[in-house]
Amino acid sequence: MNTATRPDLPERRTQLEQATDLAVDAFARCLHEVLPRVEAELYAAAERERDRTRQVRLLDAQQLVRRHRESLENAFRRAFAEIVRSRVTPGERPPTRPTATTPLLGLSLVNDADVEAEVVVRRLVERMRNPRDEKSAETLSALDERVGYLLGREHLKDDESPLSPEALVRAIQRCCEILDTENAIRVEILKSFEQVVAPGFVAGFEAVNTGFVQRQVLPDLAAWRRARAESRQGQHDGAYASSATQPLGRHPAATQPFGARTAAHPAAAPVSTQPGLGRSARNGMLAGNLNTGSSTGAQIDTRGGTGRHDVLPQDLHGHYSPAASLIDSFTLWRARQPVRRGQGEPTPDTVWPAGHRAVLDALPSLIPATPAVAAAMSGVVNAPLSDLNLLHQVRDNARRVGVPTDEEILIDLVALLIDKLLADAVMPERTRRLIARLQVPLLRAALLDRAFFARPEHPARRLLDAIGRAAVGREQPGEGDARFYEMLFDVVTTVETRFIDDLGVFEQEIGVIDAFLADEAERTALRYARATELLRQIERRQAADAQVEAQIDEAMTGTTLPDPVRGFITGPWRQVLVEAAVSGASDDTRAALRDVISDLGWSVLPKSDPADRQRLVQLLPGLLKRIKSGLLTISWPGEEQNRFFAGLMQLHSTAVRLSAPRADAFDNERFERLAAQVRALRIDTDSTDQPPPPIAPALVRASAEESRLPLTVPEPWAHNRTLNVVPLPAEEADGWLVQLRRGDWIERLDGSKPALLQLRWISPLRSLWLFTDRAAQNATSFTPELLREQLMLRLIRVVTDAHDLSGRVLRSVEATISD
Repeated sequence: MNTATRPDLPERRTQLEQATDLAVDAFARCLHEVLPRVEAELYAAAERERDRTRQVRLLDAQQLVRRHRESLENAFRRAFAEIVRSRVTPGERPPTRPTATTPLLGLSLVNDADVEAEVVVRRLVERMRNPRDEKSAETLSALDERVGYLLGREHLKDDESPLSPEALVRAIQRCCEILDTENAIRVEILKSFEQVVAPGFVAGFEAVNTGFVQRQVLPDLAAWRRARAESRQGQHDGAYASSATQPLGRHPAATQPFGARTAAHPAAAPVSTQPGLGRSARNGMLAGNLNTGSSTGAQIDTRGGTGRHDVLPQDLHGHYSPAASLIDSFTLWRARQPVRRGQGEPTPDTVWPAGHRAVLDALPSLIPATPAVAAAMSGVVNAPLSDLNLLHQVRDNARRVGVPTDEEILIDLVALLIDKLLADAVMPERTRRLIARLQVPLLRAALLDRAFFARPEHPARRLLDAIGRAAVGREQPGEGDARFYEMLFDVVTTVETRFIDDLGVFEQEIGVIDAFLADEAERTALRYARATELLRQIERRQAADAQVEAQIDEAMTGTTLPDPVRGFITGPWRQVLVEAAVSGASDDTRAALRDVISDLGWSVLPKSDPADRQRLVQLLPGLLKRIKSGLLTISWPGEEQNRFFAGLMQLHSTAVRLSAPRADAFDNERFERLAAQVRALRIDTDSTDQPPPPIAPALVRASAEESRLPLTVPEPWAHNRTLNVVPLPAEEADGWLVQLRRGDWIERLDGSKPALLQLRWISPLRSLWLFTDRAAQNATSFTPELLREQLMLRLIRVVTDAHDLSGRVLRSVEATISD
């Protein structure tokens, strides 16, 4: 692999997937060899122990390791693979959640065993990270560089690298969690790894390194290091511009070629833009101008919060229009507003360096932390939603201490965004209360990366959208809501406590929500499976009926048949053919039923020729048997059957009379055409290359009642009813129908209370649509005609932005500013 050019993303993913498989196998082999030594270590520790209670605990641990060795190895494989995948692919995350929960304002609730386990884990990681021999240290260093090279991140933290000692120790910790025992015994097992973990797993790291070299991932590491050092030196020799001197509406990269990196080298940065700024203050300012890295690979600009320079859209003049337009518009709008309560002239007691880093560092001191605030945010006190926005007070505090104007404006803009989030009518109130706890992480994200306002794919905005996707439709309590809010509480707590400047935290929690939604989708699909199967059968039957009717009508065009025979073929026997097609009858059975049409038509022809009479005598028993057998598959009243067979007998008697007209008078040519077309008759119930059949809502309702299936089918509009609204134009309703996709939401407005329904299923021919509530406990079916009618009458409306929470609230912010 060329050490100067990093491979593209698919190739890197392939390399890392191959490394994952190799690492899992290599470390599983190491664990297989280490576990007997762990067992021996536990036994030796028990012999040395004088405390009887701990001695019993150690012996229990030793027995557990012995009995469950194979299970431990299998659990390690799964856990390690999950950890590696979660760190290689943003959005994926192992299902195991942190055992410690940290509520608002950093009040930690952790039991002693969890604390001790975490201490042991850190000791194990430290022991592996700092081996005694230089060869092992070089192995780990080389592996870190190769993994960082493939991930596109130069400096990986231990808890970010998929193949680090920390990942390995976490997998060992999780495999111990499968043991059905108390936490204290699991901690003893973890402790027993301390003496064996460093030498025991070196071979695994060496095997992974060797695999990378064989796959040409930085095979000449020394050359790569030299090239990287030279590249850094070249960057230090260049001229750089500090974003601290740029106005808010202008991105510093606008004056450089596209893709050029802006840095803040102390030699090139202005010494001071403020009078009276001493050396120590200037040094603080310069330190605040340094870039920090993100685990997602994006450069986070802590100077001006502009983030990655190469992803923001520029206009012809080099401006970053979306972010700039919103921030600039907000700045102008804000200047027109009267001074709000709590604001006034700043009374700074600190000289602030330029840039966002100093504000981020001081943010905890700007957040109100009174017991009343904590009680409201944690839900102990059911405060009004409007009282949960702390950022207005953060803005006032920032103004009082003299935070630079640019940063104060951003704080005020995020405060307005939180106001819109808390007022969003689509989100359930319980969800909005949990979202309120994300206001400080969202503020940090906006201060770190001003592209938050411009990029829908920004991790923090994608997390909001994931929450919006998962929460819509939960206004009414339903099955599964308890699990959802438990998961959402966990997600919010994780972001609230872990996010500092690593946007990967948002990516990780998006994966948690997506995994929950995938599991929920499987559960709910089982609830409406009967409804989809019923609707599918209705459509197949109606589509088959339309095919049979069209083909029989075409075959019989111009053919003269007695009325009882024609009525039988186009009525009951058509139903028999449809039933055979829908029920999946064999080809032979369907051919025999199809031939009844031509045989029955020939049987009533005049029979002047003795040979034809003889043939009729031989044909009739089998023909009548096929007819009666086919009629058993449909519901045709017995009286009508008796009447038909009596009339058929009369027709046959007339056909064989010596005085009957000759067959030529019946037009043999037309009958042969009928027979040929009947033999060519085909019914394809699974073809989607046909128009949707017309289906009456009453038919769907009757079928659901017959199947005892709770399915709502709205009544068509009675045209004698008074219409109190202006109808939606037909072309607009058609436009909504074309745009509707599975997963979209509509709001029904014809009941006593509006109800949100999600489009779960569309039949193959798009003739039937199934909607349910979030829990799939209430199902409603529409035909396209009925759906179109209800759209035109404004009895339903499409919720267009249900999955775009961040975009929805930002549009609301823009509307407020424009007003």
